[in-house]
Amino acid sequence: MSRAPRSRRVLLPAAVSTALTAALLTAAAPPAASYDVVGPAWRDPDITWRIVEYSQRESLRGKQRQVERLVGRAMNEWSKASRKIRFRKVGGGHADIEIRFVTRADRIATPHDASFRSPFDGPGGVVAYAFFPPYGDLYFDDEENWDLTPPARRRTLPQASGSRGQDLYQSALHELGHSIGLGHSDDPRSVMQADVTGRHFLGRDDVRAVRALYERRPRTR
Repeated sequence: MSRAPRSRRVLLPAAVSTALTAALLTAAAPPAASYDVVGPAWRDPDITWRIVEYSQRESLRGKQRQVERLVGRAMNEWSKASRKIRFRKVGGGHADIEIRFVTRADRIATPHDASFRSPFDGPGGVVAYAFFPPYGDLYFDDEENWDLTPPARRRTLPQASGSRGQDLYQSALHELGHSIGLGHSDDPRSVMQADVTGRHFLGRDDVRAVRALYERRPRTR
């Protein structure tokens, strides 16, 4: 689940000794393994996907191909982290990961929990949601103003006020981590931290997580 960014600020005294600065940085460093592997992993490394319902927003009309390319690039980022998984787009029928743009008024059907209620709450708040395997479906909140800017070359984009909207690529990258079995990470450099970030590339913690799940454990379908 992705949430819209919240402002975080840390104020330090103007003059801090080198030793104290080093101690603060050491204490703030994330642990060696901050990730949460929920699992299970997909048994078949050939994970199929398709977009079942596209956005109905006027700003995204006629941009289906652009949306598909962004989602595909997010999948490629996870595939590069482990040779044990790959994603394959299908044109119809059932897919392991089915992607939909929905609103808070839409019912999200789940085969494992008929009482599940939509997590969406209008603009801001929860912007995307995905299920763990063996379901893996991914939902984007269609009440959000989605930004289709391609991934940045640098590893982090600043979260500036008055931005063009929610970063679709970054949200897809995060939610696909859930779709393949990963939980949230406490590492601020991870794309799997709970809040939406400007990260367009996996951090070391993300790579360790996907390899721990797909290269060391039995998988399921």
